[in-house]
Amino acid sequence: MALGYVGLSLCGVPQWWHMLSTGDVAGVSLPFLAAYAGSLACLQADWTPYSVGANDNASGVGVVLHLAHLLKEQHLLETEVWVLLSGCEEVGCYGMRDFLDRYGSMLRDAYFLNFEGVGVGTLRYATREGMTFPYFSDATLLDVAEAVAARHPAWQVRPRVLAAGYTETGLVVQRGFRGITLVCLDEGGFLPYWHQVGDMLDKLQPEALERAALFAWEMLQELDRRAP
Repeated sequence: MALGYVGLSLCGVPQWWHMLSTGDVAGVSLPFLAAYAGSLACLQADWTPYSVGANDNASGVGVVLHLAHLLKEQHLLETEVWVLLSGCEEVGCYGMRDFLDRYGSMLRDAYFLNFEGVGVGTLRYATREGMTFPYFSDATLLDVAEAVAARHPAWQVRPRVLAAGYTETGLVVQRGFRGITLVCLDEGGFLPYWHQVGDMLDKLQPEALERAALFAWEMLQELDRRAP
């Protein structure tokens, strides 16, 4: 990677010299400048200390493990639940890709309930994800989420479009499966501490984690009641 950065930088010396000496911005390759800026952004990421990832996405892992414990103590009557901690979401959802490649044929009738940054902020359920291509959440799961939210108005859970990216649910929908994402957002509609070194354990809000777990638990119960 370092050699790639060095090579790109050396290739750009003539173009930078031309622009700085003549002021002729039009004579500079815009695709090159875009690639150069992207490389600088990658360097910034490489030189930044690793984040603990408390909210994104240790919070999701914690809620899933808590739900697994509840399911062990209190089985659903009509529904089999698989617990998955897929990993590698940030680099292209490779954990989920591998899981669907291996077990997708067994899960054509399954519902996928995804947890993304549920440790800080106000709980939302995604109706759609994706910046370039839209991935729509499953209609049944949306109906179940809406029903649970209506039963608990004090929780203030609302639907939300996630237009600034996609989660594992985007891949799930792309592959023809049924899914939905639960996520906590701040007042501006952003994931708190997303990709920031401040994403530390002391930032997590116990009430947010509890709400996500309770909401998901009721969704599971509702899906079980609706099972044929």
